[in-house]
Amino acid sequence: MSSSTSREDEFWSDEGDLEGSRTSGQFFASASGEDVNDENTPNFFASTKFFSVLELELSRELFEASEEEVLAPNEVLFRQGDDSSSGIYVVVEGSVGVYLQPTNGAPPVMTNILQEGESVGDIDILDSARRSVSCITMQGGAKVVRVSQRIFLDFVRKHPHTLQLYLQQAIARLWRVAQFSLIDFLGMPRQSLRGQPEADDACSLANSDFLEHLPTVEKYCARKQIKKGEIIFAEGDSTDAFYILLKGSIAREAIPWPKGDGLRGKPVRALQLIGSAHFMTRSLFRETQQADEDCEMLVITGEVLEHLCTAETEAYISLLRQTSSSLGVLIRNFIGFGLNRVWLRSGDHVFMTNEDATSMFVIISGRVRLRFPRHTSSGDEIIRERGRGDTIGEAPLLAHGKYSSTAVTSRDTELVRMSHGALKLINAHHSEVSSRLLELVACKLQNNLRTGDRSLAELVTICLIPAGPRTQINEFASALQSALSMFGSTLLLTSSVIDEIFADETTHRLDNLFYRSKLTGWMAEQEEVHRFIVLQADPRASSWSKVCASQADCVLVVAHGNHENKMPLLYEQRLLWRTRNSARPELVLIHEPGSTPSQTKTWQENRTTIKRHHHVRLASRDDMSRLARYVSGHSVGVILTGGGGGGLAHLGALRALEENGIPIDCIGGTSQGTLTAGMYARTLSTSHILPMLRNNMHVLNSPHHLLTDLTLPLLSLFSGKGLDTIIKSSVGADTSIEDLWLNFFCCSTNLNKQCLNVHTSGRLWRCIRASMTVLGLLPPVRDENGELLVDGGYLNSVPVDVMRKEMGVETVIVVDVEDKDFISFRDLTPHDGGMSSFGLLWDRLNPFDSRKSKSASERLDHPSYADVLNALTATTTKKHLELVARDHRINMHLRPPGVSSWMAHGLTLSQMDAAVRKAQAYTNTAITNWKHKAKEERRISDVDVNKPHAELQMAASAFAAVSDPESPNISPHVSPRNSFDRNRVSPHRSPRTSGSKSTSLPKPPNMRVNVVTERASDSMKQRTTRKSGATPRAALLPSNDPAETASTLSPRPGSQLVRTFTDHSQSDAPLAIDPALFMSTQSQN
Repeated sequence: MSSSTSREDEFWSDEGDLEGSRTSGQFFASASGEDVNDENTPNFFASTKFFSVLELELSRELFEASEEEVLAPNEVLFRQGDDSSSGIYVVVEGSVGVYLQPTNGAPPVMTNILQEGESVGDIDILDSARRSVSCITMQGGAKVVRVSQRIFLDFVRKHPHTLQLYLQQAIARLWRVAQFSLIDFLGMPRQSLRGQPEADDACSLANSDFLEHLPTVEKYCARKQIKKGEIIFAEGDSTDAFYILLKGSIAREAIPWPKGDGLRGKPVRALQLIGSAHFMTRSLFRETQQADEDCEMLVITGEVLEHLCTAETEAYISLLRQTSSSLGVLIRNFIGFGLNRVWLRSGDHVFMTNEDATSMFVIISGRVRLRFPRHTSSGDEIIRERGRGDTIGEAPLLAHGKYSSTAVTSRDTELVRMSHGALKLINAHHSEVSSRLLELVACKLQNNLRTGDRSLAELVTICLIPAGPRTQINEFASALQSALSMFGSTLLLTSSVIDEIFADETTHRLDNLFYRSKLTGWMAEQEEVHRFIVLQADPRASSWSKVCASQADCVLVVAHGNHENKMPLLYEQRLLWRTRNSARPELVLIHEPGSTPSQTKTWQENRTTIKRHHHVRLASRDDMSRLARYVSGHSVGVILTGGGGGGLAHLGALRALEENGIPIDCIGGTSQGTLTAGMYARTLSTSHILPMLRNNMHVLNSPHHLLTDLTLPLLSLFSGKGLDTIIKSSVGADTSIEDLWLNFFCCSTNLNKQCLNVHTSGRLWRCIRASMTVLGLLPPVRDENGELLVDGGYLNSVPVDVMRKEMGVETVIVVDVEDKDFISFRDLTPHDGGMSSFGLLWDRLNPFDSRKSKSASERLDHPSYADVLNALTATTTKKHLELVARDHRINMHLRPPGVSSWMAHGLTLSQMDAAVRKAQAYTNTAITNWKHKAKEERRISDVDVNKPHAELQMAASAFAAVSDPESPNISPHVSPRNSFDRNRVSPHRSPRTSGSKSTSLPKPPNMRVNVVTERASDSMKQRTTRKSGATPRAALLPSNDPAETASTLSPRPGSQLVRTFTDHSQSDAPLAIDPALFMSTQSQN
């Protein structure tokens, strides 16, 4: 038996720790546990997200009128087919089971369990449709809050504007989630959904209560005549008006397979309400509708709704309730198939390891961290992150197994849950769904086998924390937003911007759960529209700064590199502490033009949680573009392997990359390539490297150096002191890896631990020396721990895996220098009776050796010890390259011609320049061939069948591109990355279509619209996509050519959620790309 009491005495409640548990229906607001109860909070409204769209006083008024019901176990709230007058039920304590009665007489199927804060009946209360499911309390009973239909409508009549607000924010959000889940994710044909009309978004007005208000509405509307065959709504367009079809009929155009069934829709005759769902949800039409005969329509715009709200309240309410019927078709299918939307706060568990896999989840917004258990007692815990558009738990659900990991939310997260019961129910009506889910699992598995499992999800929200009050955070935020805008729509939010949007001092009340929930709910909606959201924290402790840190996927601590006080302030420490288990913190140091980074290690030592740093100059567009590429997942890394005749071939390849505008965001390598990589990371220019390389080759190949560096050959032939001097003079004796402009790494082999060491910090020259140490020629290097280090090429000569996994690089270019000596060495004739070591040593030291004028095979009749070691290294490199090409993607594999070790001896300056030019010419030719190949792929793609923007790309096989070591295989793998509709900056702004008058929708009370939240210049447009709806991910780099920019940056409309899911569910297939997009901006230093 249920009991009803007044809710006024429970409206206000205390708040505790937000990261703690929610008990007895009370939700907590403070993430640090401090008492922040400056005012009381309507807890359940804040938790459900639906009623948090209202203002506080309005929420309180509706809350006070609601009723609390304490229900016994197994007590029925309502049954399938009952009328909806009982209204909305919100679970405060306990749980409620949701059941669906199949039409074939089978037993009811449990499709969902409602937990605290979840609600049911949100759409029923508007259109008065009968209940589509049954709800019964679970064991232990439940406490619910009920808002009856009568109470809700009385409230709406008193405050009519709240109904449109409720539809445009709460219900519209649910509608978009339902559309994504049913049509985009599960792939259900729209026409197969229950209650779906022949024409999309058409609602019959026959026998509707709205007809009595039609004459009143007609007074405020303009009439529009449509000729037969004229298009009313075009596929891919949005609308700023909806219509009432008074005369005539409309029909949907035929949609070819695989997007549609290829059949033209049946005509839908007047009276009809058309386009209202897309108007309320600001969504794009998925099909074209045109007049089947001459039509007459009433045009309803946002301005008309404002007039009706003010002058004709009953007609206004009746029209909006009729609009909710259009929204209800998708939502009821969503609920009827047992799908459920779940909100979780930061730190909540989605599922636990070894739990029975009862559900799978699709992440709508937010971020989830997967923690896999250690396989051994000493093993590290494996952590994977999943974000917007990703799925989790689908494999164990389909296998009827157990979860293999623990899923914890990193920030406030919205998910769609599909249970076993829901999956059975869906398969009973749509058998093709199972194959789509299996394709999804197979596609993810194959991509993981090809590219490795993604450890990090894409970044969406980036928090900027100023390290001090004098930090140029405003300038940096604007520059970052401008750079990120090249990769997608970027929204910059500051406390002042939020104050402009929410005029009720929301930023000063964010310690209150109601206002915090209101703001984070709005921010979640922005993730549907924008690729990136930059959250600029205040330079002090504030509630807004706490929200920024708690809602961030990545935290950038911004400081000036020349600041004397490198210790973090107290408020920075507290903000970073809040993100210790969620966002990854990184350091950005701002430098003045002409300055050189220094003492970076001190900054990091004072911030132990920060593992990565970036050096930028605000005046340099190249620096900000480099940071933007890293944040957006489009960074470019170059690996320089061994060989190269002292680095001349490496230099030539780097020059060609610069000449073609291909940016380098990270550089690293092994053996001889490490020195060239270190010099480039320090100077950012090839012009500064050539003089140093000339001097290095002159010193290394001089007889004086060879004779003076000889040592007693107990461990090596040479002492290495001469090489140490050369490395120090090239990169600086006191330079640290942390002080390099570019992210840099090199590899060495640890003989003590028998493993590979990856050096991303420490003294630069020592790490380079360790990576260049060839056993037998040079003695091992001792590190600070006393461990012996030698050339990393012995274990990993082509460290593509390091570049991708540890450095976070998307596009990898390998410069693998071809050495003619190694090719000729394969034809070496065995020497009977062995070789004389003294003879070989004399051959090496003889300054009058004439073999350099002979052929390679003649020269190698008497190989040196170095030749043998180098040949062994080359063989190892070739084997590593084959393994790397199989397990890790190489976007561009370059093999420029190297300089023979014999020819390197005594080269003149002109010969060195010629060697550089030769490698540069080879690389230019390789890039030209790559461009030609990409254009051909695009041409072939353009003649392929056009696919819908939101269609799932679930090919069952992946494109396995293996680099050919003997020739440049330019097969850049790119993931689709689409453009964004910049017109939709605010959720309260009406989308516009060409040729139609723009009318803004009525804004919520006390909220201002049309706030400029993007500071990027108008020239920062968006990139277009090819016809298949995929834009290259790795190739999305800024361009210099204005004509090219104009043609490639046109906006692409659509839901960001749909695009992201399409990216993640697509197999590793070859995509048509334009290499011209693979260009960087010119330096603005």
